[in-house]
Amino acid sequence: MRTCPLCRQVKRPYRDARRIYVDDPETPCPTRLILTGDPVSGPATASTSRSSDDRADDANIELLLGRLDDICRQKESSDLATVTAQEMSRSIYGLFVAEKERADELAADRAESQREIDLLRTHCEELAAQFQSALQTINRLENTIHGTSNAGSNSTRDEGVELEISAIERLTGKLELKKSRIRRLQAEKSQLEFDLGDRQDQIERLESKLERKRHRVVQQHNMIANIQAALEDRDTQIQLLQQELVRKTRKLDLQRDKSKELRHEIRNQQRELSMLKGPP
Repeated sequence: MRTCPLCRQVKRPYRDARRIYVDDPETPCPTRLILTGDPVSGPATASTSRSSDDRADDANIELLLGRLDDICRQKESSDLATVTAQEMSRSIYGLFVAEKERADELAADRAESQREIDLLRTHCEELAAQFQSALQTINRLENTIHGTSNAGSNSTRDEGVELEISAIERLTGKLELKKSRIRRLQAEKSQLEFDLGDRQDQIERLESKLERKRHRVVQQHNMIANIQAALEDRDTQIQLLQQELVRKTRKLDLQRDKSKELRHEIRNQQRELSMLKGPP
């Protein structure tokens, strides 16, 4: 079964002495009958009474019909390719949006981690300043103790020295706690810097993937634009072929009318000749 390029109906093809016809001889294509003037019995019987110009015009029309059918099939395949390319483009664009959202989330996490690192750095600087102040206090108290021991006997310390010693011990305990806290914060800072570097690598990989997908989206858009341009060119060709068919049809109609007039004139002349000759 094939599709008739004129009436777009699916019919059984058949063959005569000249060419293969798409329309069924029992149910011929009405558009073909209008264009060629074939009777219902099929184009083979009508072709015997036509001139060579009519047969040449029929061949040209058949060629134009074949070209029109080929262009219609190419247009259908191009439409299918356009739909497939549009679906691929939408899928790639969805992946592109998802990857971009993920990259934005990682960038926000990186900014948050950077703020935490800045806070830890500030806190470590404050603890280091407190540690230096405590060391200065300890040195000052040790100098005071040494000066007191040099001035008097070791067995005659006063209560002020005892208080200073207890204050030194308390400061030493606090310094140990602050040292342990500083070490813990430094370990957390190192871990955060490692996580930040890992996230930076992930962001760079995602950005490279996004760039590749953006390039693919641009290629898909260019391909769709090329297909649409080709479809527009084929639509123009179809319109030109249809105009050519209309022109050929009008020419055939004029030739058919002229042929009818000539046949009618020939019959009249034959009738006049028979009347002039008279009975045998």
